[in-house]
Amino acid sequence: KNWLLILQIILLVLAVLALSRPYFATKAKSSQLRVIILDASASMQATDESPSRFEKARADALKWVDSLRDADKMVVLLAGANTEVKQPETADKSALRRAIQSCQSSDAPARLGPALKIADSLVRKFENSKESNPEIHLFSDGAVAELDDFGNKALPLIYHRVGTGNNNVGITTLDARANPEDATQRAIYTSVVNFSSNNVSTELELLFENRLVDARAISLKPGETSPQIFIASQPRDGVFTVRINAKDDLAVDNQASIVSLLPKLVKILLVSKGNRLLEKALRASPKVELAVANNLTDDAAGFDFVVLDDVTPLVWPQKNVLAIHVANTNWFDSWSEVEGPAIVDWKSTHPLLRYASFDNVQIVSSLAVKTPTWAVSLVDAPQTPLILAGELKRQRIVWIGFDVLESHWPLRISFPIFIANAVDWLNPVNAKNSQLLVKAGDPFRLSLPQSVSGAEIILPDGAKKT
Repeated sequence: KNWLLILQIILLVLAVLALSRPYFATKAKSSQLRVIILDASASMQATDESPSRFEKARADALKWVDSLRDADKMVVLLAGANTEVKQPETADKSALRRAIQSCQSSDAPARLGPALKIADSLVRKFENSKESNPEIHLFSDGAVAELDDFGNKALPLIYHRVGTGNNNVGITTLDARANPEDATQRAIYTSVVNFSSNNVSTELELLFENRLVDARAISLKPGETSPQIFIASQPRDGVFTVRINAKDDLAVDNQASIVSLLPKLVKILLVSKGNRLLEKALRASPKVELAVANNLTDDAAGFDFVVLDDVTPLVWPQKNVLAIHVANTNWFDSWSEVEGPAIVDWKSTHPLLRYASFDNVQIVSSLAVKTPTWAVSLVDAPQTPLILAGELKRQRIVWIGFDVLESHWPLRISFPIFIANAVDWLNPVNAKNSQLLVKAGDPFRLSLPQSVSGAEIILPDGAKKT
């Protein structure tokens, strides 16, 4: 009974066990996934954080890379006008740092919805694991509407707010149109908003092709929006620019530009049996050259668009078309006739129905069709759409299912208003103008008349890209 010997034997056994490094087989803790979302919107360029909100967000995101364990993984998403996956799922800290450092803010608004949907799909595969605890880290100033849409989604979202200042005055809207009182001039509509909590005085300038046209002083109260209208002559197609000289934390919204094309003569072919009311309404539109025929036997190549009034042509036009009480088998699978359809609804927000109302319009009969995939219904009866509009193979089509002379419509003020709207909407020059109304971050699409092998883009700084 030598207790000292027993203690020595125990110590020896423990030493042997330690050197043999015993282990027990068990399930290891799964790695943790972190999804980093960097808001790249224009407001992230604000300088209330040093040197900017975006630089502050990027520095904070890099700290989270440093805190990763060896088994943890991370994904880097950049949320601008479109969501970019800057770095797929990886545990490589060097790759993650390079991805975050390559991120840049833009002049475009952020669309966080797609970024959050991607992050949601990434973390869903861990939702049944109680040990992994995936996290979505959003670095943003909160100047987006989509955050409210995800409030009840139960996302493992950690919101890192960047920037709290509101010292900003910005241009929020810009449009250029013909002056309603003088067709030889242009009316430029813009709005300036004071987002700060102080009274602000600034100067608003209008430029055409970088040449000063007009300037005025404006004062704004906290939160006030000031709509402004400039009237200016335009000698040629060009770019109007408005800018303010306010000293604030966000410079990117102190200037805005818009392409303005001069209105051109629109050539219209009316194919009709003799509808004087329709002919008069078409001639009332500005800068219209109207030709009238009782049938169409060619493709009307010399005209901008064609109006078919209750006449089925021998050759269907390939240009834009306003078709009244006539149907093409390429447009509809089938059609029938309905008596006395009652108008129950119309889409007043569509450009074709701007300022047009269909109260007290009665119709004798109409063609009955199903709304095709290429069109939207603008005016509805319970049995059928009465007016459709859409684009099929780059051809804009406005379809009216009833004969306007067999209705009260020509006696209502909405009829000439609708025809004027249709002339604007079907005019291919105006369609080109709408293509030029793009915002930062939006894709720019332009149809070319013939095939080309290449194109050259001149950037604002004068650099060229092929």
